Amino acid sequence: AQIDDWKGEMKSLEDKAADAGEDVKAKCQKAMDALRCQCQDGEAKLEEWKSKAEDTWEDFQQEAEESLTAFKTSVAHSIDRIKALFA
Repeated sequence: AQIDDWKGEMKSLEDKAADAGEDVKAKCQKAMDALRCQCQDGEAKLEEWKSKAEDTWEDFQQEAEESLTAFKTSVAHSIDRIKALFA
């Protein structure tokens, strides 16, 4: 659900960038490309975790939680940087 929220926010930022100056538009596009890669990596990791059998979940639960926390922080930071382009 969080990834879907971020995708919605990304779409909103892309729409906003469409009306911005060329410099902001270029910076935003570069940042959005990096953010899309982050999201794709995160979605792939989530799918990997979903495919794990329940009996192995405990073995990597801490790693999964740490990775998810780092991913959330990274995406939130990237979105904030993009928003700053419009300030």
